[in-house]
Amino acid sequence: MNELQVIVTQKPAEISFNFDEIKQSLSEQMEIYKSMEVTEEVLAERKKDIATLRKIAKAIDDKRKEVKSNYMIPYEEFEKKAKELVEIINEPIELINKQVKEFDEKQKAEKRQKAFDYYLQKMGGQSETLEFEEVFKDSWLNVNTSFKSIKNDIDTALSDRLADLEAIAARKSEVEEKAIAVYKQTKKLSDAMKIINDYDIQKKAILEAEERRIRAEEERRKREEERKAREEQERLSREQRERELAAERERQSEIDRIRAEERAKVQEEVCRQQEEIRRREESQRVIEKEVSPFPIVEEVDFPGSPFPVIADETPFPAEEVKKEESVFEVKHTPVSQVTTVRYMVKGTEEQHKQVEKILSELGVQFAKL
Repeated sequence: MNELQVIVTQKPAEISFNFDEIKQSLSEQMEIYKSMEVTEEVLAERKKDIATLRKIAKAIDDKRKEVKSNYMIPYEEFEKKAKELVEIINEPIELINKQVKEFDEKQKAEKRQKAFDYYLQKMGGQSETLEFEEVFKDSWLNVNTSFKSIKNDIDTALSDRLADLEAIAARKSEVEEKAIAVYKQTKKLSDAMKIINDYDIQKKAILEAEERRIRAEEERRKREEERKAREEQERLSREQRERELAAERERQSEIDRIRAEERAKVQEEVCRQQEEIRRREESQRVIEKEVSPFPIVEEVDFPGSPFPVIADETPFPAEEVKKEESVFEVKHTPVSQVTTVRYMVKGTEEQHKQVEKILSELGVQFAKL
């Protein structure tokens, strides 16, 4: 295309007017107005002065607009024609520029897809670890950005992400998912670690409080068990004492019953033997009257004695009377003559028991009357 050159023939325009004269006159007059004071007496005149000054200023500005309008007539005609020429040029520019943009967009899309394919290759189906939009940079689509630098960016981002995720996973925290979510949002490992650290502090406080509660509960339970054990032991001891007392009462009752039965039997036996003795003695007296050359002394009873006392009792030969066995006689062959003696023992129950014990140790048969 041949180079076109715009050739303009322009005559310098000059606008002149009585600027200095008007300036000098206005300056002098305005000094007078600036020194005026507004009072109640001259308020109406000052308002008229303001209207007069505004009228003068408007007249000057109207003249300016008139001069500018006349001065711009040739420029505006030139501007109109220049814009018409520009429009002729802009039409092919727009057509070509549209194609250039479409080509650039196509190249950028191809470059972006190439970067995305490499990203998928590196991720190996684990795109959730590092999303493409997180690592993508608009500068990758620039013409001067090499694909090597794009790969380096992806490799570095993935390596950093894996290292951060490994650091989070190494904590083995119960809030790992929450920490990862915060990390993906802020892209800062420190934010994720803060989530884990705050949780650990809170968890530690909860566990310590729970341990204190468990210890207190265990101590309370232990005290309660000890109290119940003491109460159970006291109950068992009380029941044991009651059983022992009941058994003792029963044993004592049985002893008393047996003793009562024995006393009744002994009393019965004593009565029987007394009757038997009486009969023998009666028979003996009859015999003695028949054969004894000695006078028989009758029994004399003393007041207050539970047993009859025989005055000047003269024993008769043992071989002349066949003795019968009784509960008062020793059941083995005696080495000396066995006689029956009646005693009246006065004393306490304990003393009676001691007497009975001594008689038993001596082998003396006795019976309570």
